[in-house]
Amino acid sequence: MSGSNQFECLNNVLVLKGKVNLYTANALLSEFQKLFITDINEIDCSQIEEADSATISFLIACLRYAKRQNKELNIKGMKERLLKLAPLYGVEQLLAKHSTS
Repeated sequence: MSGSNQFECLNNVLVLKGKVNLYTANALLSEFQKLFITDINEIDCSQIEEADSATISFLIACLRYAKRQNKELNIKGMKERLLKLAPLYGVEQLLAKHSTS
């Protein structure tokens, strides 16, 4: 799956799709950084089909990037699998702070 098929930008929301894992996360982060400056204020994880620890790393990197840009970023649609991974890396509070329903 190419990077262009792993997400789409709808109404200032970056909708992640398919696999967000070790093999795709770096390319997605690069695309996120390009789009974020003008368009993105929320990441929607509800259409992620495959996630691993790299997904958590990707989300944390996005939140850090947003903070460096002095912009607010929210995350929605985190499925149970992602929510279970967050405590393993000690980031559940950070993700919860930026999560919306």
